[in-house]
Amino acid sequence: MCGRFDTQKNQEYGLRVIAELITTANNVKLILVGDGWLRNKLMDLVNELDISDHVIFAGQVDNNIEEYYSAMDVYIMPSLFEGFPVAAIEAQCNGLKCILSDQITKEARILDETMLLPIDAESIPTWCDEIKKQKPLSTRTEAKEIVKAAGYDIKTEAEKLKNKYMKLYKTEM
Repeated sequence: MCGRFDTQKNQEYGLRVIAELITTANNVKLILVGDGWLRNKLMDLVNELDISDHVIFAGQVDNNIEEYYSAMDVYIMPSLFEGFPVAAIEAQCNGLKCILSDQITKEARILDETMLLPIDAESIPTWCDEIKKQKPLSTRTEAKEIVKAAGYDIKTEAEKLKNKYMKLYKTEM
């Protein structure tokens, strides 16, 4: 999980998913990348759930986030709400299998494999089941191809913008 430690990001739900998951799959680690005012509360919850051997607090990362994505097999984002979550796009561009909250804008789902799941207490077993179904990738899909397929290619977007301006310019004349 990547993002500031804030209520909106719902890291607490992610910790509860991991606590449930390790009851049947002990080889699980959750990497929390970020920092924020909830850090101490989240650390207390990790201790309360007795999952400290399964959670890594990586801290704030500014320059090499792709290295963390590359260390992951599955990316989860159980946010309570999001506008357009860049971290979810980055994770998919890294070729990660992603499981996102169904409260996140649907436009963030750029890969067919990306799942949107509810984030209520009854859904924790569903999150666990979906995480367990994911197989580690031996190779990652090239981010460039994913980005292009999703329509996030800067050259394509620049050309579209240029064409719009040209069309406006011609109608002004």
